[in-house]
Amino acid sequence: MGVNSGSGLASLERMPGYVFRPYRGPDDHGAMAAVRLGCVEGDRVDARSVVQGVPTPAEIAEACATLDDPSENQLLAEHMAGVALCSIRRQDPTIGEVEELSVWAESRRLGLGRALLLEGLRCLREHGAETARLHTGTANPHRSYDLYESVGFRRQNEYVRYRKPIAV
Repeated sequence: MGVNSGSGLASLERMPGYVFRPYRGPDDHGAMAAVRLGCVEGDRVDARSVVQGVPTPAEIAEACATLDDPSENQLLAEHMAGVALCSIRRQDPTIGEVEELSVWAESRRLGLGRALLLEGLRCLREHGAETARLHTGTANPHRSYDLYESVGFRRQNEYVRYRKPIAV
């Protein structure tokens, strides 16, 4: 998908009660992890999964350290109602990736996720991305893929994961 699909800023301005700001550094890691943890139950995320797992503040710090300028490509909603983490791929700076889009259950269905996503795509475009990608499960109970498709993302593949408890 091209990253030119809409302007997130216009959407953000129409959301009274929310203050949006760029990532400020290590002091944000704990709150970012708390948002992810707060989404686990509502999103039915398997916190033990290596694919779906919930990052710790240290893991978020490690991921942010790999970004060229995290304050330029991460947008946070004050009070941590939502997080959009977008980055430019080092291997190919024309590809942007939406690594994370999380919105607290109490703040969903208000347009916050769409606004964060569109602003993240705008930031990716400003930093040279020509396309954007993301990974999500099609079994998501909140149908987040509907949001992604509504802003222009198109499914490329569907992956199936199997799990079996094993007794020792």
